[in-house]
Amino acid sequence: TVFAGLLAAYFFQNLFVFDELISYLMFFAVLAYINSFGAEPDKKQSVKLAPVAINVFTAFAVIVFIFTLYTVNIKAYFENRTLIDAFSAAQGKGKVPETFDLFKKTISYNSIGTREAREQLAQLVTQISGMKDVPDELKLNIAKYTIEQLKEQIGVSPTDTRYHLFLSVVYNAIGDFNNARASIQKALEYSPKKQQIQLELVQSYYLEKNFDKAIELMRGIIDATPGYPSAKPNLILIEIVAGKDDLADRDMVAFMKDGPLDEDLRRWGNAYAARKRFDRVVYVYEELSRRNPNDTQTSINLAASYVEQGQKTKAVDVLQKAISAAPGFKAQGEQFIK
Repeated sequence: TVFAGLLAAYFFQNLFVFDELISYLMFFAVLAYINSFGAEPDKKQSVKLAPVAINVFTAFAVIVFIFTLYTVNIKAYFENRTLIDAFSAAQGKGKVPETFDLFKKTISYNSIGTREAREQLAQLVTQISGMKDVPDELKLNIAKYTIEQLKEQIGVSPTDTRYHLFLSVVYNAIGDFNNARASIQKALEYSPKKQQIQLELVQSYYLEKNFDKAIELMRGIIDATPGYPSAKPNLILIEIVAGKDDLADRDMVAFMKDGPLDEDLRRWGNAYAARKRFDRVVYVYEELSRRNPNDTQTSINLAASYVEQGQKTKAVDVLQKAISAAPGFKAQGEQFIK
């Protein structure tokens, strides 16, 4: 039957699309249309309206229709198009001012895409926080506007953990750690066991360079959820940055049994290199080289670490093996050896 087909199509659609107001209107409109075929004819005499009343009703209906069409469809369309333009601009280099303006324009429509635009603004603040080519004044203006918008969103959805968390991320990005932690504590009131919120608290203390507190909190997360991904690698990274090499060595040896990701090893190596601890960089890149014997970039980094240690013979040996494994690297490798 038509009704069964409608239900089947509706179920299939919901496998891919979440319902919104528009899809509900369409669905129930079709139901009403089907119902009209089986409805009993009304035998009561219909009430006839005066011509003036009909005109007033028609005008009112047209106004309601136009208002609904604009607020539900047209505004949403233009807001979504502007949001897509903002996404596109965000991918381009040097387009931060344009991206910011497009996000503001998106939010000005105040339609169904406003929440998404506010969330993306928070992401923009974190992305540009470390960019040296973006003026500090522009960074601050974007951060201030984003904070205002997130506070408005929290006013609409005060118990939604996400917006308290987004607000804390923005505060952390601009170094306002007290307000960041206040927002994090508010988020924890609604989701006390959510690790993502707890990790943002760790991030806050890490950015403030309160490494002891960051390590303490990270250990608490690991004890509560031992299998939580990235917790142990991040703990080791904090210990390396903090110069707590004894703790890092102990945790690294224990974690090696679980097999850290290559990316974890690279982050550790970079952290050691920033402290000029090339003896430990060598240790990390020897493990990476063992895992990826044909990766020329790993070989280059390992050779450079040997050179910093004064072990030029080992550096040459590494580069010669890399040339043998990848003949296309020969010219560059021989240049490094020279």
